[in-house]
Amino acid sequence: MALIALVIFGAALRIYAYAGNPSLWLDEAALAQNIIGRSFAGLLAPLDRQQVAPLGFLWLEKAAVSLFGTSEYALRLVPLLASIAALPLFAIVARRLLEPIAALFALALFATATPLVYFAAEMKQYSLDVAVVLALFALAFSPAGAADTSSRARAISRRRLATLAIAGTIAPWLSQPSVFVLGGVALYLALPYIHASATERRGGVRTLAPLFLLWALSGGLSILRSLSEVTPADRADLDRFWERAFLPISQGVMATVHWLGATTQDVFAWLFLPVVAIAVIALFVLGIVALFQRRDGAAALFLAPLALMLVASALRLYPVSFRLLLFTTPSLLVATGAGAEWLLRVARSLGARRSDAEDAPPRSTSRSSPLSSAATLVVCAVLALLAARTAMRMVEIPFYREELRPIVDYLAEHRASNDAIYVYYASAPAFSYYAARDGIPRSAYRLGSCSRDDWRRYVGEMNELRGQPRVWFVLSHPFNKSGVREDSLFLQYFSAMGERIDSVGAVGAQLALYDLSGADTRAVPASFAPPQSHDSSAASIGCVGAVAN
Repeated sequence: MALIALVIFGAALRIYAYAGNPSLWLDEAALAQNIIGRSFAGLLAPLDRQQVAPLGFLWLEKAAVSLFGTSEYALRLVPLLASIAALPLFAIVARRLLEPIAALFALALFATATPLVYFAAEMKQYSLDVAVVLALFALAFSPAGAADTSSRARAISRRRLATLAIAGTIAPWLSQPSVFVLGGVALYLALPYIHASATERRGGVRTLAPLFLLWALSGGLSILRSLSEVTPADRADLDRFWERAFLPISQGVMATVHWLGATTQDVFAWLFLPVVAIAVIALFVLGIVALFQRRDGAAALFLAPLALMLVASALRLYPVSFRLLLFTTPSLLVATGAGAEWLLRVARSLGARRSDAEDAPPRSTSRSSPLSSAATLVVCAVLALLAARTAMRMVEIPFYREELRPIVDYLAEHRASNDAIYVYYASAPAFSYYAARDGIPRSAYRLGSCSRDDWRRYVGEMNELRGQPRVWFVLSHPFNKSGVREDSLFLQYFSAMGERIDSVGAVGAQLALYDLSGADTRAVPASFAPPQSHDSSAASIGCVGAVAN
């Protein structure tokens, strides 16, 4: 009953975040415009605005839009359903692998992890990644042979093989990182045959080889499709953008170890509050050891995907960064649950020894075991901190990031037919989505260009607005990295060239109306000097997801 209650609670958190209906932000809107503007067949072609997503996810999104319209609710329905489905799947996997208390602990972490709740209400594929990973884990992990790998080798029925064949073939088209998980599943299925007889090994090859070849073919085609969607120029931009997310194995052992430690700390701090993350990381490390001590192949199934991901990162094929790591949360939290289970077993074992010692003739003063007390204290402390964190995070749900919807609504209500509207380039995808819904014609606004390597082009675009009595400026998702602040450039220019008449702000977005009728007599301030291209200011990073005019 406790597991069911946690599943229901986790689903309620996700539905609450979804019901908050935040505005589409840059990446969501860029992907949404691809889905809304294309047919099912059209989604086979490379996506616009540097977007990449698995074909299965795109088709599911297109189906939702076709059935329910183009609202934010329809666009986010697939991630929500995937996130809710992941909860019982995780409960099944955790209960098969762990004892009840440890499974409950792991599920509590999974149900309340903030990013898992957040991505349930974001129109991206990351929640589907988690659901697909858990479905593969649930199909692969068989508790029937948990105690003996040789019996598990003989337990693969034709029905189970067929199910795994279908699931493993479809998975890469729904979730790109599922190829790492399929590698772990393959190792898990193959391990029992290593210690089997020669006859059984030959039978295992005949049984598993066609399955693995089918998975490799499907996964390979999916990867090739994804790579074909990215142009060489976009790939160069993305490589610069993700530079710190690749395993720096070429820089030596110490740099690699430091990167692994820092990344692990960052990921758990992202999932939980930093004070909780420290304790959870300790349990995670213990869990890795505990999984390797098991005889059921759990270490191969749950940890091999992490290793394969790191190999891909070292080859600069997969960046190890927050949202792209969401698919690893089942493995991370299963291992954390295994660490909690190990601690609890140690505590019980030491408690039993102490009890036996008290029944025997006393040889010394009886005292409580420090290790037993520490184990119990750690588990209880993490549970208490988890409850406190959940209560603190509740006030942040729903999550609002870039609220352009109220900005565009205000603009549609207050603009005059002859007003000029200048839209900052990173605002373009979301603004275009909401402008069409609010009846603002495309001819009524100008989408700015992305010129991070030369701000003079920005100034040139703004100079074309001089002399106009009413100019609306729309800003969201401003570029702000390594000292380059584009929002300040635009706001300083408009303030220097004219007078602000009206303004309205929202979370992550703002709208201002300026009178530039007298700007023709004013000189452009010398402070608007462009940053140098290809320098440490990061101005050379490409405009991912932005729309050029």
